[in-house]
Amino acid sequence: VGGGKVEGRVDLVWRLHHGLGDGVVLSKCLEELCEADEAGAEKPKKDEKKTERKRKKKTNPLYFAWLSLKAVGKVLALPLSCSDAQTNLKAPMDWRKVSPEKSYSPSLTMSLPLVRSESKKRNCTINDLLTALLTRGIRRHLLLASPGVAPPSSIRCLAVVNTRRDVDMSAFRAGRGANEFSYVIPRLPTGHSTFPPCLSAVKRDMDALKSGPEAVVVREANNLVKNMAGGSFVLKFNCDYVVNKLTLFFSNLAGPREAVKLAGARVLRMYNWVEPMMYGIGVSVMSYNGEVTFVVSGGKERAEGVRKGIEEEWRELVAEAESGA
Repeated sequence: VGGGKVEGRVDLVWRLHHGLGDGVVLSKCLEELCEADEAGAEKPKKDEKKTERKRKKKTNPLYFAWLSLKAVGKVLALPLSCSDAQTNLKAPMDWRKVSPEKSYSPSLTMSLPLVRSESKKRNCTINDLLTALLTRGIRRHLLLASPGVAPPSSIRCLAVVNTRRDVDMSAFRAGRGANEFSYVIPRLPTGHSTFPPCLSAVKRDMDALKSGPEAVVVREANNLVKNMAGGSFVLKFNCDYVVNKLTLFFSNLAGPREAVKLAGARVLRMYNWVEPMMYGIGVSVMSYNGEVTFVVSGGKERAEGVRKGIEEEWRELVAEAESGA
């Protein structure tokens, strides 16, 4: 706990192992410790029609079988795939040994209602819009960091996802809670020179990931190997080998759906921080109490460059909307 910049406020740093990777436990732990704040932002409403359309699409057996085959093929081909192109963001294998490089984590906060409004105008989800903003921010940074060098057509990131419908907190308190998180490896289309085609490419890829079984296939493959003799060693080797091919770690999850109080005090803002590890950069996005916050972690020049790129891209989108363009 540290003193905040405003009198009467404090900053609370809470470290929870795998709280982000699991995708659910962090929010559930917060719910256990906190109480609802009636004066906070209005609780968002679900689009029931959109949810029903997604459910029907997922239950189509032929469509699901095709996606399953694609997911298995992608998982098997990943270790054999080429590494991302070496850029200003991509770190060498021993980068995590340089501890000062990992200590800088600038943040950027946006209005959630405004983000929601912009996503509706562009017929995409909030996550699609935020991922496209990240992609465009990365492109801006690469163009400034390496003048005269065209950014790669795409870069890959490791994104953690939850594959569990619910969490039994009593099991976690008793030490029986097993992580059921997995990951997917989406491509961020950094090659597009304007926002609309970038957003279209992101939306297409995100739709395929959300409706497909890739995360479940990865989870089951990891569980199968883990239970074999020497499985932990194989998993670690494979993880290090695959991770070194990628450029960034990306965590995008919602905070508590309602504003909360902790020990009777209002929680005004909430941020996530992710360890870049062997990636060149780590990016987390979290929504809470009417705000969306990006936190970019990595070497100071890289992290600040990506944060500024996202901020500039967002400022241009808002200005475009206000001008009616």
